[in-house]
Amino acid sequence: MIGQASGSVTGPTWSADEHYHQAILNIQRGEWQAALQALARLREGFPDEEDLEQLYDEVRFKADLDARRAAWLATCTATRRERRRAGQAATLGVALMVFLVGLFVFQQQVHPIFTESRSAAEQRRHLQAGAEALAAGDAAVASTEFEAVLAEVPNHPGASEGLARARQQLALASLYDEGVQLAAQGHWEEARARFEEVIRQDPQYRDTTQQLREVQTRIQLAQLLQSGKAAFQAQNWRGTIEDLETLRRLDADYARETVEEYLYVSYLERARGLLMDSGDSLTAVQTAVGLFDSALKLRPQSAEVQAEYRLANVYLEGLTFAAAQRWADAVARFQAVYDAQPAFANKHVAPWLISALVKQGDALVASNEFELSVGHYRQALTLANSRLPEDIAEQVASYTAQAETHARRGAFQRAIPYYQQAVELVHMNTNIP
Repeated sequence: MIGQASGSVTGPTWSADEHYHQAILNIQRGEWQAALQALARLREGFPDEEDLEQLYDEVRFKADLDARRAAWLATCTATRRERRRAGQAATLGVALMVFLVGLFVFQQQVHPIFTESRSAAEQRRHLQAGAEALAAGDAAVASTEFEAVLAEVPNHPGASEGLARARQQLALASLYDEGVQLAAQGHWEEARARFEEVIRQDPQYRDTTQQLREVQTRIQLAQLLQSGKAAFQAQNWRGTIEDLETLRRLDADYARETVEEYLYVSYLERARGLLMDSGDSLTAVQTAVGLFDSALKLRPQSAEVQAEYRLANVYLEGLTFAAAQRWADAVARFQAVYDAQPAFANKHVAPWLISALVKQGDALVASNEFELSVGHYRQALTLANSRLPEDIAEQVASYTAQAETHARRGAFQRAIPYYQQAVELVHMNTNIP
């Protein structure tokens, strides 16, 4: 019937109704419930149509079948869904159990190992940083790094040793800085104490050895200046010179004006003292000439010192020639000094001139130059006369008179023995060399 209805062209009157056409369209689409509803409305308009009733029953049967099939499919789908959910729930339960077991194992075994490993890495990092800071001389940073390790492991041997070294370095740095500051303020003794303590603890600490050496030099300079001043006040010229020359060798600029003034006076006083006390000594006169020269280097424009230096130097040349028995040269030098200053070198120049004249006279006699020798003997005896006791002077005058008698006659060779006898008396009764 459904097949005939869907393919009919002509038929009963109700087949022309729009509800019928709608029902046919729904049937062709398999939309049984919609077709059943359209036929139900069509039955209302045509209640006694047998064919329509048969069609309606068939469609209703199809609609029931379709509804049952849909219900069955829905039930199957729900069953599969429930089974799938049950499987998922079971899988999730297993996964959760595995997770919980894993978490337990992690907390009991893995986590402590991981935590310990991370802590050890942190400790190594702090230890390395501390060691590098110590090597770079940054003890403060090193202390912080080692303390971080000890906060976790109080008795860590490496960190304990490193912290001890860092604290020692901090203490040394404090002592060193105090020493530098005290030295800058001129507190040399206190600075020396700080630097000596640093070296006692660590002989290689920075440039402490050099700092200590400089401080010790400053202390020595101050001591030398004080000692030199004390010697100067006591007119110990030699002591003053020794102390202040040592000071100048250490530091030529230290208290320069004071040191040079003290040295200048001391050089002159020492030189004059040597000429006065030991003017007959070649060594003493050499020293005196050197002292005059040192004074001139400090005051090169001093005319007085220049004159003293020149005279002392000529006198030194005379002594040097006398030592070499170059009597003619010695006579010339001593004569020049005597003419300039008869009392030079505490009157030592006169005896040396007398001695040189006599020795030159003897040398001329030896070379048969009698006339020339007479002039030397005569001059020597004239200079020596004022040095003789009265009775000796009379004897010398007697010999000299006899010698002069022969000399006036040109008998110089006969005059020589009388001059020599007079000279012998002079040597016996004076300190003439």
